[in-house]
Amino acid sequence: MTADIPPRAASSAAPWCSLVTVTHNSARVLEHFWAAYAELEAIEWIVVDNASTDDTADVARELGARVIVLDDNNGFSYANNVGYRAASADFIGFLNPDVRPD
Repeated sequence: MTADIPPRAASSAAPWCSLVTVTHNSARVLEHFWAAYAELEAIEWIVVDNASTDDTADVARELGARVIVLDDNNGFSYANNVGYRAASADFIGFLNPDVRPD
């Protein structure tokens, strides 16, 4: 996986990319689309959970995400901004839970 990572970023401790995913009752979708990527190196995956009532947060943690659980569903844009503020990489991508990262 590190072959596609810029050399400077691959050698640093900080991730070269932060991926932000906003969820709401998305546990099964995360398992289907993200399970193969649980061990991504040099990528920080942040899941912002919009007050799910299923086990989305637990599934995301099991898949390796850093999870931020919101008590209220304040909308997609609000949750993306929460994820953006939590990201630590220079490059930040926003991916829906039903997208397979590549």
